[in-house]
Amino acid sequence: MQLASESNEKAVKILKQQLQDLQKQMESSLHGDTNMKLQRILDEKCYLEKEVESLQTVLEFKVADIHRLRKENLEMQKELDKLPSAKREIEKLKARNEDLRAMLDEKVRTERQLRSESLQLKEVCEREVKSNSQLSMENEELQWRLKQAMERHRNPE
Repeated sequence: MQLASESNEKAVKILKQQLQDLQKQMESSLHGDTNMKLQRILDEKCYLEKEVESLQTVLEFKVADIHRLRKENLEMQKELDKLPSAKREIEKLKARNEDLRAMLDEKVRTERQLRSESLQLKEVCEREVKSNSQLSMENEELQWRLKQAMERHRNPE
């Protein structure tokens, strides 16, 4: 029985050794798996950090864009608020323009009328000048005749 006991002890020792070897292999395997998992997690962490950084950059651009658009919107709103008064001013200016056009038309019509009257008066004046000139010549002729007649009357020959 001692043989069986020694044989059992040897088998137990061999089994213990195999158990230790298996435990070492398992630990090594688990340790390797853990390192792989840690590496994968670290890679994923790096990827996610880069992704977060990229998203933050995009977010900063979007925030800046939103601020710019809000500023533009406020400026446009200010311009839009000015629009009704500008439209009223345009209407006033249109009315003033129409008044000025009417006044200009009246002025042109009056100038034409005055030009026509001026031409008529010039013609009348020219006729009067001619008539006065003719009358003056006739008057001189009559004065000359009168003088001649008076001289004949004074100096009868």
